[in-house]
Amino acid sequence: MDAPFSSQHSLYAYQRRIMPALLGWGVLSITIGGVWWRRDDPWWRAVGIQWAAWGAIDSIIAAFGWRGAVRGAIALATGTRTDAEHMKETRQFERVLWVNTGLDVCYVLGGALLIRANAASVYADRRGHGAGVIAQGLFLLSFDLANALIVRARRLAGE
Repeated sequence: MDAPFSSQHSLYAYQRRIMPALLGWGVLSITIGGVWWRRDDPWWRAVGIQWAAWGAIDSIIAAFGWRGAVRGAIALATGTRTDAEHMKETRQFERVLWVNTGLDVCYVLGGALLIRANAASVYADRRGHGAGVIAQGLFLLSFDLANALIVRARRLAGE
């Protein structure tokens, strides 16, 4: 297991390690989504739209998250952020990850509902949008849940 969060093993260092994974997923999603978006098949086009849109959002979140982590690390290293503030931000980040995990479950269920509601429909694009949301939601569910569990364990080890 990783060391507990402290000024030597900070939340910000951890965030700087995980944000490139989210950014990579975002860029990959934009790329694949862009390819699928250009297809003539309405199902694939809809999946592509979802992948590209979610990829753009994930990339923006990763970029801002990485920037915030760098700023936090500098503040912690220079003493303008105390250990107490660092622990408060760790708890806040953990809370965000747990909320996101709940939202991710909703995304997956929403995508499944969209597919089910349009199972007999001639509108294949609606089912494609549902499939795209499910795929993106499953990635985010695994990302957010895994990181929430890791942050929680490290936070508790440091308290």
